[in-house]
Amino acid sequence: LCYRSGALVVHSLGEIQVDCDGFHCKEYITPPGFCSTRIFWSFVKPKTRTLYIMQILRSKDNTPLFQLRAADATSLNFQSSDINNLYKEVMAKVWEVNKDFFSHNDLFSAFPMMRSKNNKKGFCLNGPQFFGYGIDFIREALEKQEDAIACAAPLSKDSVTYKFCFHKPTEQIRKSF
Repeated sequence: LCYRSGALVVHSLGEIQVDCDGFHCKEYITPPGFCSTRIFWSFVKPKTRTLYIMQILRSKDNTPLFQLRAADATSLNFQSSDINNLYKEVMAKVWEVNKDFFSHNDLFSAFPMMRSKNNKKGFCLNGPQFFGYGIDFIREALEKQEDAIACAAPLSKDSVTYKFCFHKPTEQIRKSF
């Protein structure tokens, strides 16, 4: 089952981890195996779009490792444990390649349009939204997965509890716990 929203396609929601706490935070569930693609502006060739392939992997220390590759730069593999740093790194490259071709607020232009907020460059997305797991209907689909209740059950006193927004988990606990 794939989920699509505009230029984003989520190919796999991944598997929610019931044995460790590192794959969710208060706002997002980030299961390893999550895989999505997005068509977005290239950081290699100006004024062209490319396909970005994004995955959430399990790092050696049992935390999410975010990976991003562009179809027009297959030799480059971006990885980070911080989704926002990864997103900023890629968007800086997109900005650098396309900076002379932005539409400068021309709403009818076919070229990329920068939107500024507080004098900051931006494409009206953040890291979780670019990957897809930060989009509301994908968050809802993740919350509806069978093991999602594990994100609400802390494993230690330092555990972060995910705040469910769309689907309140039932009190029925699976036998796997």
